[in-house]
Amino acid sequence: MMFILLAAALTVAPGVTCTTVQPGPTWVCVNGGWLPPGHPGIPVAPQPPVCVPVPNPYTEPERAAACTAWEAEHRPKPPLPTFVVGGIYTEPYSQTRISVLAVSLSLEGVPVVTAQQIVPASGYVFSFRTDAPQAQQWTRIQ
Repeated sequence: MMFILLAAALTVAPGVTCTTVQPGPTWVCVNGGWLPPGHPGIPVAPQPPVCVPVPNPYTEPERAAACTAWEAEHRPKPPLPTFVVGGIYTEPYSQTRISVLAVSLSLEGVPVVTAQQIVPASGYVFSFRTDAPQAQQWTRIQ
């Protein structure tokens, strides 16, 4: 008696996995079913726009907008600044100083800083998310 063991590599797209045997080596599993190569139902990753050379926004507004949108979406995000409760922070180019009263999380999981202004006038309490551009300007001094 002879046994032959066949192994098939399963190509799986997001969704439900296929429970049947892959019909061919290049067939793709999509939402629980097999699709032949080149089938329009196979998900394709969006291709980046051609941005070299850099498009002139006055003569090629559509391409310039597409390149700007793609870059903004795929640009690495700067690290979020860290704030310490009780820490004193200052802004460059101003006399403003704040004391951090609390750090909590937003519904999206982004740290939210609640601070009190101590210079030039004490008392003003405010909050900001650390992913806001203004959060990057604070520097800890104490």
